[in-house]
Amino acid sequence: VMIGEIRDRETAEIAVQASLTGHLVLSTVHTNDAVGAITRMRDMKVEPFLLASTLRAVIAQRLVRKLCEHCRTPIQADGSLASLLGFDNGTVVYRETGCDHCSQTGFQGRIGVFEAIRIDDTLRKLINDGGDEAAITAHAFRNQPHLGVAARALVREGLTTPEEAIRISRRESEAVDA
Repeated sequence: VMIGEIRDRETAEIAVQASLTGHLVLSTVHTNDAVGAITRMRDMKVEPFLLASTLRAVIAQRLVRKLCEHCRTPIQADGSLASLLGFDNGTVVYRETGCDHCSQTGFQGRIGVFEAIRIDDTLRKLINDGGDEAAITAHAFRNQPHLGVAARALVREGLTTPEEAIRISRRESEAVDA
């Protein structure tokens, strides 16, 4: 069953009921990250035991602008920039410049940044017991990258700018060290 977007309690209940009857339900929920989808469903008054028993996985996607490969300029990250990215001082990153290939913008297209949560028994228990977002985040990203880590990897590869990575990353106060 495909649901364009779960925006209200009624739609959330329909999705949960379809899942309970054995249907695979795919939908979007507009949140900033994967853990936010769990919180959003709770906010729509989906019972925690129903959410815990029907949810299997959550994938978050954000888009960042992709640097133009013809004119990107290498710079060294230092000071606050290196600190924000968790890079060593002197790490080479790239900035946009602008050329005829990219209409002087420094960017050509976009690239996806993803994080995924697979609901295991521990997460199921946390959801069922009303665990807070920080506890769910800590367990969910214990062994896999969250959006911030995935975005910083694109910066290291020279595919996007540090500013783009910082823009789409989760709040640093809630970030999981990786």
